[in-house]
Amino acid sequence: LFTAILAVVTLLLPKIMEKKTSAAMKEVNVKNEKLLNTIEHWLGGLQELRRYTAYARLSRELHKASHSYVDANKQSYKYRNISYIINTFGNAIAQIGMSALAGFLFIFHQISFGDWAVAGSFAFLIFSSIFNMTSAITRVKSTKELREQTFLLRKKIKDESENKQPAYGITVSNLSAKYENGEQISYPDFSIKPGAKVLLTGDSGTGKSTLFKLLLGKMKPESGEIKFTDQAGNLIPFAEAKVGYLPQDPIVFPASISDNITMFNEKLADKVEAAVSGMQLAPDLAKMPNGVQTVIDVKNENISGGQRQKVVLARSAIHDQPFVLMDEVTSAIDRAGSEKIIDNLLHSNQTILMIAHNLSPEVKAKFDQEIKLTRTRKEANR
Repeated sequence: LFTAILAVVTLLLPKIMEKKTSAAMKEVNVKNEKLLNTIEHWLGGLQELRRYTAYARLSRELHKASHSYVDANKQSYKYRNISYIINTFGNAIAQIGMSALAGFLFIFHQISFGDWAVAGSFAFLIFSSIFNMTSAITRVKSTKELREQTFLLRKKIKDESENKQPAYGITVSNLSAKYENGEQISYPDFSIKPGAKVLLTGDSGTGKSTLFKLLLGKMKPESGEIKFTDQAGNLIPFAEAKVGYLPQDPIVFPASISDNITMFNEKLADKVEAAVSGMQLAPDLAKMPNGVQTVIDVKNENISGGQRQKVVLARSAIHDQPFVLMDEVTSAIDRAGSEKIIDNLLHSNQTILMIAHNLSPEVKAKFDQEIKLTRTRKEANR
């Protein structure tokens, strides 16, 4: 009974420092994220910093971020070591307590000397095992908040994915956006029917990218409504609408071109050839020894910017996204190839809202609608 009581008390010792170790580990994660973001944002412009010999600022920013990360780690180790000391002290007290009780019983002739020796060995075996358990519990408990956040994030992504309904059309009315610096952008009312091909044009700063952020839910509007519709024209709640998006800077992964197109879905492998052909990627693949199985080297960039755009365009085509927002998706592709790709997109069943510049009048005329944004006036033209 005495052993059981001491065992329970010893197993509860990690709770003393649970909150502090968990909070400290959470802070380590926050500082690590900040450090990684600093590395990404500043080293991403390394060539520009080199051109203007601005290394001092780079060094200062990296030092500040890494120093914060080191301090957070020190704090985390501090609390974990304190917890370790508490566990060690509690374990030692338990072993001494067991031996003391056995000695007390021996002195009063309740047990033999052999029983006393066995009790000491028993206590050492039991509480050494419990010490290993409490050490493991301390490590696990220190990541409690982090694990909870990860679980909620994964659940949120899963729920959002399962609850999304493909959008086919959209109606926008009285829409405006406002930035923290006070600038406000107002948009014209417009509707896009399922299968329509719409061109979004305008000078820099007129709000084209901001409109995409609003439609994707990455930015809250100051006023107005955005209503998505399904194939039959029925309204879809904004939060449940699924809309594809192709950024100007395409995202690729260190895998084969084929895997980047199918996004690791082997069931789509038989559609790769058609997608590659439609997005004018076939001539590029013909120059590569491994063709569509060429592995993309993200770090050393073994494919050009235009080829990346073609890969992402093929990805969108093969996954058959009903409604896609396209932001300068052919900007790095030569004019002839760009016009062929746009022509193929215009003959697809997708609903497309495309930001594009410098298109010829002939290509512009092929779109069903043009939304032209200006600084003074924004119009939706058919």
